Amino acid sequence: IKVEENALFSFAPHDISVILYLLGKEPEEVSAQGRSYLQNDVEDVVFITLYFPKKVLAHIHVSWLDPHKIRKMTIVGSKKMAVFDDMETANKLILYDRGVKRVNNNHHYNFFGEALSLRFGDIHIPR
Repeated sequence: IKVEENALFSFAPHDISVILYLLGKEPEEVSAQGRSYLQNDVEDVVFITLYFPKKVLAHIHVSWLDPHKIRKMTIVGSKKMAVFDDMETANKLILYDRGVKRVNNNHHYNFFGEALSLRFGDIHIPR
């Protein structure tokens, strides 16, 4: 915990850099909200949302107070998904062959299954 900078500046720059690298573009809009619980005017909990073109969204949570020390990034794509866990010693990256397929082009439906089908495939752990 630092007195000269908040949790956003301590923890989020690396996450933001990775997101910008993976997407290869700048966000159209950025929103951040934080709260100071331990010190006045130094936010120790911050939620950041980055809005990119084509409905791409990145959400970051950084905190000095969270009891779970998590350094995890989850990437959800239309064809596959990936989880990078920097706290893991062996399996830092796990790739999931999962996705969603539209089975009905009607955007108005009563239940999720009427328009979308979830696909669950293999899990791959690169060496």
